[in-house]
Amino acid sequence: MPFVKVGVAWADVEGVAADTDGIPPFLDSLDLTTIDGWENGYVVGGGIEFLWAKNWSIRGEYEYMDFGDVKSTNLDGDTITHDIVNHAIKFGVNYHF
Repeated sequence: MPFVKVGVAWADVEGVAADTDGIPPFLDSLDLTTIDGWENGYVVGGGIEFLWAKNWSIRGEYEYMDFGDVKSTNLDGDTITHDIVNHAIKFGVNYHF
């Protein structure tokens, strides 16, 4: 049986980025910026589930989660945009009571 899923997603996001504007590109502590916190977004996906025994099924699915863009600024004053997305491929075995 094929299925589609659509919904709301939350993620605890941590990230580090840097601006490499030196020549040659060097990093120093002023170039670094971080993000840390909960983001909300959406999830869309789909898959297929197959009943292979009376109470057993197997399934596979794909999910795409998008949490939008989060902007942060480093100590140099550079604004960095973090594009937060997640792709998930899942496989499972289910027992139906």
